[in-house]
Amino acid sequence: MQTADLVVIGSGPGGYVACLRAAQLGMSVICVEKRKTLGGTCLNIGCIPSKALLHSSHLFHLTSMGHEYGWECAGIKLSLKKMMARKERIVQKNTAGIDYLFTANKIKTVFGHGFFDTNSLTSDNHRITSVTAHNGKVTQIKSRHVIIATGSISRELPTLATLDHKVICDSEDALSFEEVPKKMVVVGGGVIGLELGSVWSRLGTEVVVIESQPHLLGTMDTALSKFILKTLTKADLKFHLSTAITGIETSTNGATISFSGAGGNEKITCDKVLMSVGRVPNTHKLGLENLGKILDDHGRVIIDDSFATPAQGIHAIGDVTRGPMLAHKAEQEGVAAAELLAGEPGYVNYHTIPNVVYTWPELASVGFTEQELKQQKIPHVSSLFYLRGNARSKVWGEDSGFVKMYAHKDTDEILGAHIAGPHASELIAEIGVAMNFKATAEDIARTCHAHPSVSEAIKESALDCMGRSLHS
Repeated sequence: MQTADLVVIGSGPGGYVACLRAAQLGMSVICVEKRKTLGGTCLNIGCIPSKALLHSSHLFHLTSMGHEYGWECAGIKLSLKKMMARKERIVQKNTAGIDYLFTANKIKTVFGHGFFDTNSLTSDNHRITSVTAHNGKVTQIKSRHVIIATGSISRELPTLATLDHKVICDSEDALSFEEVPKKMVVVGGGVIGLELGSVWSRLGTEVVVIESQPHLLGTMDTALSKFILKTLTKADLKFHLSTAITGIETSTNGATISFSGAGGNEKITCDKVLMSVGRVPNTHKLGLENLGKILDDHGRVIIDDSFATPAQGIHAIGDVTRGPMLAHKAEQEGVAAAELLAGEPGYVNYHTIPNVVYTWPELASVGFTEQELKQQKIPHVSSLFYLRGNARSKVWGEDSGFVKMYAHKDTDEILGAHIAGPHASELIAEIGVAMNFKATAEDIARTCHAHPSVSEAIKESALDCMGRSLHS
């Protein structure tokens, strides 16, 4: 039997970061990973490969815009095989990087499926984690603490359609199509559906998005939802909002989707159906039923503010727990959980966790939305600076976006910000830092921003909170 101070089940962004921080704090750490490579869903079949395809497809799309920038691109051809190979190389480099970090920090890895056969502790109050290796052999690890970091999996709707991974696909399938579909229906207008819909649309697929709600992107600020609907519609994606799917019939050549919306009862035929209706906590075969009442009514692992579950010695972080299912949220929790287990102060400011959609232009959001401010009756002022007033955005040919900011009406403290534009995922960090230090709109307005840069739009939006924008 192997022993350690800490066992972490799952090596995704939350799990591997928890391992690294715990090792830094002097703990002996063993990571249990069911895949044959480290990195979890994010690095293997999620965030990283999808962003690789988003970038490649964006560059391919730009070739058709050459006349806007002063060149002609004749005879440009898509090599989907090479694009996929590049994606795989990026994935391999990232997973190999985690392996290197584990070795450098003396973190052991046991490849296999971790689970709990009992709620009992050993005589010295340690937990036993069992692991079924890929060869079927079961080993056991004794540790003072266990962190469950098994992430999430795609939600399925078996009453509507069963995944066959050929016609009815999930997000993992859509990262590895062997040829460009002629037509694809995306069921769900959330982040994953819009990102993967964008990838294949740029490569030549006719993409239709069906969303049951009257707007895209769930709880994001309505300004971002309206913007991306207009932008992606202009990019030839088609949308059916407030629409219910009433049936999906498949054949060897594709599928026929029946739906009911503003236009009444309609049907669409397509090559592929991408089921993108959210994600659910991955608690499959962990043996959590042996630990007592540890799951809430939504299937999430119950935790307190120190990430401890009702089962002594077992903690949980990331998508498997409450809160937004975001890789960077899991990372923050992994660090905090390791620090708390080591007797150090650990803290996550959930209010400043950014939310990003990697379409083009990108969308990024942090803090309160307009809907939330109104619901909670928080006195506030808002600003809206359009990128058409930003010189760098004009240079890039990407000046259709905006920076929207909210500040407290009485104290001027920044309450939230929402950005639509190039590299919004990078720009939003400035707002997050400011909010962590309870900065005001005037603090940002008086901070010198490089010229020309898109970041100047943040300064202008801050100025606009005080009615002093210079370029709008």
